[in-house]
Amino acid sequence: MKTLKNIAIITLVSVVSFSIISCKKKKENEITIELTSKVEGEKFSKDQKVSIKGTITASSEDIHEYTITIKNETSGATEFTKTEHANAKSISFDESWINNVSDHSDMMLTIAAEDHDGKKETFTAHFHCHPM
Repeated sequence: MKTLKNIAIITLVSVVSFSIISCKKKKENEITIELTSKVEGEKFSKDQKVSIKGTITASSEDIHEYTITIKNETSGATEFTKTEHANAKSISFDESWINNVSDHSDMMLTIAAEDHDGKKETFTAHFHCHPM
């Protein structure tokens, strides 16, 4: 009887262990935003072009959309915004904005991406614009 009880316990432990090991969790999508143009810490003169180039990649789910925004942190105004709908694991972007501020301004570039499951990733860079 003791042997039968031991076999039952070993069988139960084996079944539970196998169930735990074989249960696969869906791997979470990782979104990476890479800015290839130099923006962080830069200073831009009046009428100078701010180049915004880079890539957005996802590990498993397609990117649903992304938004590029330049906000004037000194005045609070949004100087540039562009939203693109996308359905790909890798997206390249190539945008630009011409510095047209009328006062010295600290600026923040934000690139936000979202996949079809609602996972979001945000990248930010700070720079300064001169009015002359």
